[in-house]
Amino acid sequence: MKRTHHWKLTNVSDDNTTMRHCHNCGRKVIFVDSGKRRRNANGKNIYEYAIYKCKKGHTWNRLLGITKNK
Repeated sequence: MKRTHHWKLTNVSDDNTTMRHCHNCGRKVIFVDSGKRRRNANGKNIYEYAIYKCKKGHTWNRLLGITKNK
């Protein structure tokens, strides 16, 4: 039996760009959300970051949240 699935991807957040200082460019530039997420565990905490990129490809990790582990 063959099954077919149809997916519809939508942008949940309209806040996918931000203007901030880029340490590599040396001025304020627009950073765009790349759609990639990074998780880092440190002791009992789990940190989740969104990876933003400027026009030249420099990255900035925006902290989305901290989860406390028991």
